[in-house]
Amino acid sequence: MEFYEIHLPCPECDGKGKIHYQTSVNTFNIFDCEHCNSWGYKVVNDYYDNREEVLLDYTDAIKVEVEK
Repeated sequence: MEFYEIHLPCPECDGKGKIHYQTSVNTFNIFDCEHCNSWGYKVVNDYYDNREEVLLDYTDAIKVEVEK
């Protein structure tokens, strides 16, 4: 088994790194996403036998790397 680092889109900001709030009809505020530190993705680490198994469990993965 190998230890994988899996990048997944942040569900809070839809992978954009910013959150848009509408405060009135014509006013929007844009904030950095605190859930992903404005990266647009979250990181999960887990053990798998191969990359194909990772992708079966994490079909929306942006990036999959073996940690060394």
